[in-house]
Amino acid sequence: MQTLPRNLSISFNDTDKALKETLKAFGEWDVYYIRKPDGSVFVPGDLDLTGKRLGKLPDMSKVAVGGSFSCDKNDLKSLAGAPQSVGGDFSCAFNRLPTLEHAPGRVGGSFVCDYNELVSLEYAPRSVNGSFSCASNMLASLKHAPQYVGGSFSCARNQIVSLEYAPKTVKGGFSCESNALASLEFGPAAVSGNFDCSGNALVSLQYAPQSVDGDFLCHSNKLASLEFAPGYVGDSFICSHNALTSLEHAPKKVGGSFICTDNKIASLRHIPGTVPGDLMCAKNELTSLAHGPAFVGGMFFCSFNRLASLEHAPQYVGTKMSCGYNKLASLEHAPRHFEEMISDFGDYGSYDEIPEELLGSSGIKGKPDAALIAVSALPKLVTAPKRARFTKIMQKQPSG
Repeated sequence: MQTLPRNLSISFNDTDKALKETLKAFGEWDVYYIRKPDGSVFVPGDLDLTGKRLGKLPDMSKVAVGGSFSCDKNDLKSLAGAPQSVGGDFSCAFNRLPTLEHAPGRVGGSFVCDYNELVSLEYAPRSVNGSFSCASNMLASLKHAPQYVGGSFSCARNQIVSLEYAPKTVKGGFSCESNALASLEFGPAAVSGNFDCSGNALVSLQYAPQSVDGDFLCHSNKLASLEFAPGYVGDSFICSHNALTSLEHAPKKVGGSFICTDNKIASLRHIPGTVPGDLMCAKNELTSLAHGPAFVGGMFFCSFNRLASLEHAPQYVGTKMSCGYNKLASLEHAPRHFEEMISDFGDYGSYDEIPEELLGSSGIKGKPDAALIAVSALPKLVTAPKRARFTKIMQKQPSG
């Protein structure tokens, strides 16, 4: 931390022994501060006590911090002595705190208390302008959680069994992953960032937000259906590691990847018509790629299924494709564009590298489905360069 000149300090006859010790420590840590006539101390910048091997905090009860405050990575069992107010972010992560008692009464930015031994959010601020994170503690309830969070909210990796008492308003993302939730009741109705409910015991997506601007992550649960999934996901949708047999009720539009690996899905029906990111449908029970998208902007993995043919495979794959461990007799109907293919027949760097005998009637003489060259139907989520490459590739194909 940069040390500023001390000639702005105001002379003060100090009678407070604890404060004297604090100011002595500030001097050793090169903390710039201003002493005020009323006995208080103002630190105009950040106060960073990270990793100083503190067993307790110096008495900063008369200290106001204008910037951010961090006491991360110490051996604290109490916040006694914490600053009275923090203008920026407050973080006390990676300690041994069983309670938030003595936390600052006012925090202007984010509040982070991850990786402690908290069993309650009592004494947490009721309102946070930035983000609030209490991840990796021992919480069973969100009682006393702030009701307004101006940024993102995370209670991940606890033992929470209900979202009751969750914030009423969250302006960013919401993460409740890796808890013991059986329901999303009391969760937010809309999320501007990511929504992560993965790693719980959910059997239904009822009460999930119906519009998510970022990622929607519901993988590693016990879902047998995507009913109540959001209709629109601004980035990626991940529902892998569940008990799904169908993609019915999947989002109609995604702005990123669609990942449904490790389920029991038998058909790609109901998948979005275009996937701008990766499409991962490996480790399912697919016997056909029918109803899948024509365009995949990233990787396409359909390995470890029961496919006997690549018919209806995407005709444009932006990067890598993997189709191994199926029942393919050839690579007929392989995508016209990819940057790398991994198959049981060998690895190829482009469509042109595939031996003609593996392409069958879909090779140079093949006729692409007319729907594939209707590039105007591609949604605006697909970037212009990818649309142009798709157009160019499909226009190269012979008409008959």
